[in-house]
Amino acid sequence: MKFSFFAKLYLAITDFRLYPYVVQKEKLKNAFSYFLTFVLLISVILSITSMIKITNWLNEFLIEYQEQINAFHIEDGTLTVDENMNIDFLRVKIYTDDTHNFDEVDLKLLDLDNYKAAILAFKDTVAIGNNRYAYTLINYKESNMNINKQELFTLLMSVLQNPVYKVSFIIILMIGMFIVFFVSRLFYVLLITFMLMLLGMTFRLKYKFKDYMKVAFYVITLPTITEIIALVCVGELNDYATITYYLLCYVYMFYAVRALKLDNILTATQEKIMSLKTESEKANSVLEKEKASKDNKEVQENKKEESKDNQEDNNKHE
Repeated sequence: MKFSFFAKLYLAITDFRLYPYVVQKEKLKNAFSYFLTFVLLISVILSITSMIKITNWLNEFLIEYQEQINAFHIEDGTLTVDENMNIDFLRVKIYTDDTHNFDEVDLKLLDLDNYKAAILAFKDTVAIGNNRYAYTLINYKESNMNINKQELFTLLMSVLQNPVYKVSFIIILMIGMFIVFFVSRLFYVLLITFMLMLLGMTFRLKYKFKDYMKVAFYVITLPTITEIIALVCVGELNDYATITYYLLCYVYMFYAVRALKLDNILTATQEKIMSLKTESEKANSVLEKEKASKDNKEVQENKKEESKDNQEDNNKHE
């Protein structure tokens, strides 16, 4: 029996009987293929939703751009601002400091934990990202960046109006997210595999590392979906989403191992029943042979007696 990707996705969430099937019937490369497809799917979803949110934010930001952003220019790898900015626009931090290089600043002092994202422009580098994940650094000199306030406004407007820029941005975003999620989920898969092995030892299961790894590829399905829902709806992974992720991992690991144990018990019971049935059939066969042999002996004895009687009758007549 073969399942499609979406059938596996559904069964991984709703039916723990999938795990014995995965261990016994599915190859490791097929389980890994499911994992890759799943990571690609969530990367596409996050890329599209992120693009929508970024576009909406830019549309609102550009309306107030001229008032919010002070005059600046980047030339010869150096940022110069008429007056440094410290702006909070829809939970995005916009901060400039043209007196210090990036390496001279401690980001912890900027109190960026409560922001969804931050754009931090220093004398030599601009950092874009957030504290939870990471910052992408763009060095002005290395990237040959020369731009000022009006040129940036024109560039952002053209990005919003030109679909080619949007598609290109989505593709770049999707590739980046795929790499990040692939590495992070693969790490979780390895961690879950080792934990499944420990649980398997507790339940006295005898499976190989690759068998538990196949199970782990499916165990992370629902926990990862909860993270994606949190990212799409809330825009970040809060403490509740993290706790939910780990709780679901533990629950699915336990029930996956439990399903494997029950399958082993059922298999052993069926083998015993088949063994008893085989022994019973052998015993019946022996009894039937003995009965047939006994019947043959009785027939032969009856024939001998009849032959003897006939011979005696013949002798009397003579």
